[in-house]
Amino acid sequence: MERAAPGGTSHGQIVLFIEGSQESLVVVVKNTFQALLQRTADPGAVAAFTSFLGNGGPLIQLEISIISSTEFFQTQGQGSVSGFIDAVFNGLLMGPPEYANLS
Repeated sequence: MERAAPGGTSHGQIVLFIEGSQESLVVVVKNTFQALLQRTADPGAVAAFTSFLGNGGPLIQLEISIISSTEFFQTQGQGSVSGFIDAVFNGLLMGPPEYANLS
């Protein structure tokens, strides 16, 4: 049984409120940029992606937008297909690809 916080709000409802807050979404966007691009997100990207997530956009779409960018290919993938594959695996799967499985 889920316990209620003062005022009758459940702990689960409080967590969902915090996770969906503007402050939380800003942190998610900044952390995703740092994790995938190894740089700070610019203010325009923070605003756009925070709005996107706040309107129900899925986090995976934010990650796809970053990974499919020219910047990711050039900076993290060193402009090569094999470098891009390595960067995707390391950025999302936290480990190198097993090239035998990619054939």
